[in-house]
Amino acid sequence: MAVQITQMLFYKSSTTLGGVASLGGGINTGALLSAQNITIPAALTGVTLLYAVGFTLGTGTFSFVAATSTLTWTPPTPDAAANSVVLSGNGDYLLRSGSAGSQAGYAVISVFAVNLPTSDVSGSGVVTNVANNLWDDLDKTRTLAGETSYRCVYLKNTNTVDSGTYAALWIDADTPGADTLAIGLDTNVATWPATTGSATSLSTNQYSVPAGVAFSSPMNETAAIPLSVVAGVPSTLANATFVPDAYIPVWIRRTCPSGVATSTPLNTSMFKFTLLV
Repeated sequence: MAVQITQMLFYKSSTTLGGVASLGGGINTGALLSAQNITIPAALTGVTLLYAVGFTLGTGTFSFVAATSTLTWTPPTPDAAANSVVLSGNGDYLLRSGSAGSQAGYAVISVFAVNLPTSDVSGSGVVTNVANNLWDDLDKTRTLAGETSYRCVYLKNTNTVDSGTYAALWIDADTPGADTLAIGLDTNVATWPATTGSATSLSTNQYSVPAGVAFSSPMNETAAIPLSVVAGVPSTLANATFVPDAYIPVWIRRTCPSGVATSTPLNTSMFKFTLLV
């Protein structure tokens, strides 16, 4: 069975300095990154949300048919039509929006089958963005002065049996604010992806520059950076293999120019990756 999209997960890194998390070091598998939240109806017992990304903000609908253990998720308009899955037992399940609307979102839910409802359930699922899941807010003092800061995240294949290859990453949507993002691969370990090893840790605070990282801002799949480090150097070929439990650390740089006096609420960005399975 091939690696599933539900099994390629982003996590924070473990180093915290001055109260700021995800500044390099080892992978923190207890800190899963989720871009969005979807409220689960209270009556839909046995179902919890692990993470979600890419949905239009607003209110969708969950419907559960007890006789067939079928869960249907209808995302907010204008996303694609309803998506149904049979919850056949314990495990993680994928809910998608498809690509008919302006978004192509997906959510992963965890199911504990013994707690599923014994009667039909229908209820709303409100989609919101998760604020400050990686970056802190910048007050006017900081935006007027300008600053550059860094975070380190890991992409991990959590499949314990199957591998994926030809992985690449790009910035699908930069922030709407004045700040800009760039990404680069950690080179603290000679070969990434790997099942062991840690990224470099920032030396002092979030403004310390991570050693050996070459940053760029690929804005589409054609320009995507291969998720591969060979002999301590980022590869130009997306031919690395994500074996079971393998991961790779990626640094993100946020640059806010000086003189910014206007705030930007919901200042979000989106990353995408490809993987051949």
